[in-house]
Amino acid sequence: MKKIYLILALILCKGQLFAQEKYGDTWFLGSWSYYQTLTWVTKDSIINKVVTEKNQITYNDPYAAICDKNGKLKFYSSGCAIAGSNHKIISNGTQINPGSIHDSYCNKSSTAIYPAYNNGIFLPKPDDSTTYYLFHTGKDSFIINNGITGFPFIDFYYSIIDDSGKMPKVTKKNIRIAKDTLSEMGPLACKHANGKDWWILVPTIGKHGFYRALLTKDSVAFTGFQLLGATWGRTTDDYTGQGAFSPDGSKYVRSDPFNGTYIYNFDRCTGLMSQLAFIDTLALSPCQGVAISQNSRYLYLSNVYTLHQFDLEAANINASKVKIGEYDGGLTATGNENLFY
Repeated sequence: MKKIYLILALILCKGQLFAQEKYGDTWFLGSWSYYQTLTWVTKDSIINKVVTEKNQITYNDPYAAICDKNGKLKFYSSGCAIAGSNHKIISNGTQINPGSIHDSYCNKSSTAIYPAYNNGIFLPKPDDSTTYYLFHTGKDSFIINNGITGFPFIDFYYSIIDDSGKMPKVTKKNIRIAKDTLSEMGPLACKHANGKDWWILVPTIGKHGFYRALLTKDSVAFTGFQLLGATWGRTTDDYTGQGAFSPDGSKYVRSDPFNGTYIYNFDRCTGLMSQLAFIDTLALSPCQGVAISQNSRYLYLSNVYTLHQFDLEAANINASKVKIGEYDGGLTATGNENLFY
């Protein structure tokens, strides 16, 4: 019997992610304006619908959004507050990420923009269609090691939204999971191997490690800190980088121009990382972007002026590098450079 259980566990831990829900079907494109362009994106069509709405909160880069399982917009956040599908702040949805930075940037009504890029992610509660979670990281102002005043992330939070009544409301907010000097690459999530629960990971800077939490139908549990190295990269900056999980959950990639690109194997049973490869992308551009193909094989790295592909199944991932795009000097209708961002 023990051998049978072991085989089943191995199959479970190596399984693919078969989620058919459309929780991520709405993407926002906009600027520092109360009038926002909302772009619906699905895997079947690049752009299904584009509308312009007047919004109670502004947003630019720091946003998170979630739909219901059928792709209908439910909630989104600017980092200062949480808005609903009517583009109004929901009940008790202000004062997200409290503190001196919120007070300086979000204004009294929390309708402005938090100074961040990737500081939030919404998730549905497992086995519950009326409860949603926002996992988010908050900043504070203090002197960092080199004597320069910085605004690093220090708090890993979650907030809970109840959508069971006529009007959604935040029932709990800014519940701290961990406190440390955290990466600008905020929370990212991956399905647990059981196909229901969610791992939520936040990297640190300074130390090379990750905080992780587990969302189940019963609770949010802090499951520990994994230290992979005494120091992270080469500097304590990573604010123009990006991270991504592969669609099958087997890989995690973290890339920025200050420290380079790190590729990890990810264990969906334990939530633990192991470093697989390093790609030297240091100082190639002011910012870098990351994406992984739907079949989880190909990694795409953009550095503003070029776009490269890497084969994650290659014996030497670095040697598999292929340039597949390069800035050609083209401009947008408003005269801006049409770069890879």
